[in-house]
Amino acid sequence: MKKSFELNGKNYPAIDFDYNTVADLSEMGINVEDFSKKQLPLVRAYISLCMGADKTVAGEEIGKHLEAGKDLSEVITIISERIENSDFFRRLSEKKETKTTKN
Repeated sequence: MKKSFELNGKNYPAIDFDYNTVADLSEMGINVEDFSKKQLPLVRAYISLCMGADKTVAGEEIGKHLEAGKDLSEVITIISERIENSDFFRRLSEKKETKTTKN
């Protein structure tokens, strides 16, 4: 799993999806259940967390990156892998399955 990504010539650490990350994303208007529906806002919010900047700054950097002819596939892959391998999401999923099985 990649530990960082490049955006406009700068490397940023790829953060894991834990409770704090999910809470920070929620404060930015990104709900865990909407991840697949709101890919662009999720990518911008995730990059802002990795940069340690607000989402407006992240959006400006993303815009420059795209204007330079680059894409966001590296970040999207990192997000997908981090979500898939997240212990936090795994535990949440197990709890939902347990509740469903009990009912």
